[in-house]
Amino acid sequence: MSDLAKQFDSSSSWKGHLQLEYQQRGSRTVISRRRQIGPLNVQRPFYPEEAVCHTYLLHPPGGVVAGDSLKVDIKSLGNSRALVTTPGATKFYRSLGKTAYVDQQLQIEDGAMLEWLPQENIFFPGSQAQINTDIHLQGSARCIAWEMQCFGRPALQERFSTGCILGRTRVYRDNKLVLNERLAKQGFDQHQSCAGMRDYPMLATMIISSDDTQLFESLNESLQKINAGISPKRLILGITCVDGLIVVRAMAVYSEDILRAYVKMWQITREHWFGVIPLAPRIWAT
Repeated sequence: MSDLAKQFDSSSSWKGHLQLEYQQRGSRTVISRRRQIGPLNVQRPFYPEEAVCHTYLLHPPGGVVAGDSLKVDIKSLGNSRALVTTPGATKFYRSLGKTAYVDQQLQIEDGAMLEWLPQENIFFPGSQAQINTDIHLQGSARCIAWEMQCFGRPALQERFSTGCILGRTRVYRDNKLVLNERLAKQGFDQHQSCAGMRDYPMLATMIISSDDTQLFESLNESLQKINAGISPKRLILGITCVDGLIVVRAMAVYSEDILRAYVKMWQITREHWFGVIPLAPRIWAT
């Protein structure tokens, strides 16, 4: 089916549910449990860092269409270390009325680390989607999570002229809500664009589960250097501390600029935690 046909065809909606459980076994983390319904799947794990289980999450072939309902449940057991990303951008196609739903539940037990680092979501003009992400941290659990949203296709000079994207991100620490953010993006409105996203087509948030002052200062120093080295017409970064979390926000024209900045933040955090600078997944360079 062509891309154009996918934009209009909601009769073949996907219903998908993927459950993953990570567990430490010996010197490395493995997927100890996997349950799959529908098109959501993962590739065979990679071990470029030996101890960390790198996993590529595969969405429905070609993208997400109107009426799709996708749920991802990930649980990281104590002392496990896992990284989850996607092999490419996830595309949300045009809808004639139905909404696509994506629900992502991440549970990280005491002593575990989970990195939720998908590539960007691209929302075609006319798409309608609701994306909810909940992160549950227990005890000393560590998490680095980012989500990058692209409204329209800036490389083609195509604006997000119609459609509606709703999002919610919540973070819990020991069952207490510490972060609750919402996104509501309507089809292009000049006033809303200038007041909110300042006419940037991309919006991103990175969450790091730490209130370490030294780490925050290192991240802020790097962020200021990145901001100084690139035109604000292309990329703007900001960093804050929120109830035991470090939050790095970005607005940009191109996803590559955000990814490059976020990878730097990720590497600084990992080195601070474990004393080693991690190698970025090769898929991010393709």
